[in-house]
Amino acid sequence: MWLAALDAGPVAIATLSVAEREHLGGLTSERARRRYGRTRTVLRGLLGSSLGVAPATVALAVATDGKPRLAGGGDPDVRFNLSHAGDLLAIAVAEGCEVGVDVEPLAARRQVLDGTLTATERARLDALPPERRTAEFLRGWTRKEAYLKGVGCGIRVPLDQLDLAPARAGHRPTALPPALAAEGDWTVVDLPLADDHVGAVAVPGSAPRVVVRRWVG
Repeated sequence: MWLAALDAGPVAIATLSVAEREHLGGLTSERARRRYGRTRTVLRGLLGSSLGVAPATVALAVATDGKPRLAGGGDPDVRFNLSHAGDLLAIAVAEGCEVGVDVEPLAARRQVLDGTLTATERARLDALPPERRTAEFLRGWTRKEAYLKGVGCGIRVPLDQLDLAPARAGHRPTALPPALAAEGDWTVVDLPLADDHVGAVAVPGSAPRVVVRRWVG
């Protein structure tokens, strides 16, 4: 896991693709331009370092399932996923397996949304003191987002049919929508972030060994 600030650090325009520069030029907000340029700069720098190539030569594409991937002969064993919340950018890189990540700011104070929890999840949430419920809901939200991004689905299934229950190490699916019946062998673990954010990363199989590092550059 790599973490980076979006509102600080360089934006290397020269490393961006033609399409990325065109997209950047079409953004009307200075903050949006800054954060998009920074995201692509960090992503290209990180993948270039992992692959041993110049950031500008990293070929990126979006698969039919909506996930960003390496393209044009990139290393087939390298998978990545990214999420950003406010100033925080999180990029997960895995070798030999798919990966999904999501982060959310606790300042968002997102209310518990109808239709997003199973009956079992609702019971677990209601058993908590009221002052803890919003933060715990956000933690559960990031787990579901990370899992769905990992399997390449996104929020296109009924969330109240997806339960990621606590296990010995991480969280594992105990209830799945029919469309994801074959995707039960995944583990989701919470990310050790600062007190102002929550996040989770998902991989197939058993609990991963997650190393969190700060991207400098």
